[in-house]
Amino acid sequence: MQRSSSRPFTSLVLVLATSASAACSSFGTNDDQPSPAPQAGNAAPGAGDADASPPKAPVVTGTPDGGELNETLGVFVTVAGRPNAAGTRMDPLASLQAGIDLGRRLGKRVYACAGTYREALVLADSISVIGGLDCSREEWRIGAARTRIEAPASPAVQADGITSATRLEGLDVVSPNAEAPSASSFGLIARESPGLSIVSSRVESGSGQKGADGTEGIQLVQTGTLNGSNGRPQVDACFGILCSKSGAPNTAGGTSICSGAAGHDGQAGGYGGTGGLYWWNYNGLEWRVYGTLRTLAELRAGGFPAVGIDGASAPAQTILSADGYTASNGSAGTDGARGTAGRGGDGLIPTIVNPPANPPGNVENPRWFGNSGAGGGAGGCPGLAGTPGMGGGASIAVLVVGAAIKIEKSDLLAHAGGAGGKGTFGSSPTPGGMPGADYAALANTRGNPGTAGAASGVSGSGAGGPSYGLAFTAASPVLVASTAKAGRGGDGLPEIAAVDALGNAKTIPASASGIAQDIQQR
Repeated sequence: MQRSSSRPFTSLVLVLATSASAACSSFGTNDDQPSPAPQAGNAAPGAGDADASPPKAPVVTGTPDGGELNETLGVFVTVAGRPNAAGTRMDPLASLQAGIDLGRRLGKRVYACAGTYREALVLADSISVIGGLDCSREEWRIGAARTRIEAPASPAVQADGITSATRLEGLDVVSPNAEAPSASSFGLIARESPGLSIVSSRVESGSGQKGADGTEGIQLVQTGTLNGSNGRPQVDACFGILCSKSGAPNTAGGTSICSGAAGHDGQAGGYGGTGGLYWWNYNGLEWRVYGTLRTLAELRAGGFPAVGIDGASAPAQTILSADGYTASNGSAGTDGARGTAGRGGDGLIPTIVNPPANPPGNVENPRWFGNSGAGGGAGGCPGLAGTPGMGGGASIAVLVVGAAIKIEKSDLLAHAGGAGGKGTFGSSPTPGGMPGADYAALANTRGNPGTAGAASGVSGSGAGGPSYGLAFTAASPVLVASTAKAGRGGDGLPEIAAVDALGNAKTIPASASGIAQDIQQR
């Protein structure tokens, strides 16, 4: 809507004229009744026009006197009012938010009687809320008590984009304690609202909520056959049809099945090699010896698995934004690596005992088989990292994001920040398997054990949440004869040490306690 250069003067004349008329109505007209309620047909400027801006309410330059407490300038609210009332003194609304919404449509202030209103408010540009009216008499007037707002949720009051002069006066604003883990409590959040003034009021936040403790990593359970199979003994000789056998077969390595979470099975143990085969064959003149080399063991990865990387516990920090406060969380550790396999034992060249006579007599194609090597042990299950502890929520009486606001003759009171959540050590790894027994009692026929799974890294604890009477992200709010008082910062966690089931020592570092500061400086 375009405004002519003469409009401000005209508006001033209209405001003064209507104010005087309303004052007379308030303090005694011919019928000694309040001004009539706005009628549905008397729409405010721009009503019904989607493109028109809502009318602005008259600016409040000081505590309204009796001459301003009328239906021309404001809508009226009392706890004894009706939900869909006209908003007059004769028919007041029961809700402050309903008063703000009606005031926005009509371009009027909100006048609220003293009492307790259990609601949260979203302010509208130019719609001032003046509380503390003494409505016990026929002539409503500003009294000594305040209008109390006990919000069911945080923030108790929100102001977004308040660029025109908008005044909150005579209010006690109380936000509840936060309930969800890591949640914060704010009395009032003002976002890019340079027109907002808080006057002769008290704004109080509740306590921030504790951060959630981390959840320990899944404890894997070994359900495989970890140990390798035993080596097979040497067969001294076989004859005739029995000699169709090829010797002692490979012996199996251990298997690792880690139940509880997929993808973490340890390496299977290496298999043992088969024993060598030697046989004698008579060519009509003499016995000749023929042989095959043994099969060597399966070679598997050796060494020790990598231990998980530790996460960090959280520092004290303040991250403020239009969304409020971001909790300072611990960081997660990583899983340990799965256990590595033991190699199997090599097969053995046979030792020939009692070779056949020459001439052969009744011996037919005698054969000898060596020992097979022992199977290697399988690797164990790794330790799995848990989740980190979450940071505690903040308690901030007034948070100003962006443009500065003005706070005059008011008190801002915060309570305790939430404690940090405890980090986690991670689950315990499990042992590796043992090799099977070897019959040759020689080093190269012996299998090797599998290694245990590696320990996980720890996940850090969360930091305590801060407590600020007043916090801001950009320009410093203007304080006039006002106080801001912090509560106590939320507790951090001390250093915590433990030893897991395989003797791995672990330490979760201490996390920081939350900052407590009356006014949070940039």
